[in-house]
Amino acid sequence: HVFVAWRVLRPRGEQGRRVAQALSDVFWTETSTAMSQDLGMGLMQASKSLKLCEEAFYGALVAWDEALKQAEPVQALAEAAKRNIVVVQGDAMRSKALARFMWDEIKRLEKLPDDLLLRGKVWGPGKRRARR
Repeated sequence: HVFVAWRVLRPRGEQGRRVAQALSDVFWTETSTAMSQDLGMGLMQASKSLKLCEEAFYGALVAWDEALKQAEPVQALAEAAKRNIVVVQGDAMRSKALARFMWDEIKRLEKLPDDLLLRGKVWGPGKRRARR
């Protein structure tokens, strides 16, 4: 979800980049909290693990961005997912389903007007998807 949101927010000008950065800040704060509190890691262990997670995550972002530039982006996304996401590694059906979801959501969100997208009125618990 973070990649899909970033992919759609970044081209939306300065406000889109600010929202994408805020999303990133919240994502990594929550990830850090989960590692230290929920998983019982100490500060040093959580810090080292977070660094590894960040490297893997940003590597995946680059791979997915590159996949979207290919002639067959859904297939390229599926291949990138198989390489970068543990729960789908080696599972062609799961990686294709994830790729199709990512592609469909990117295309859906790209059609939304800035006012909805930049206010975050497209996803959320118990909320309907914004439609145009």
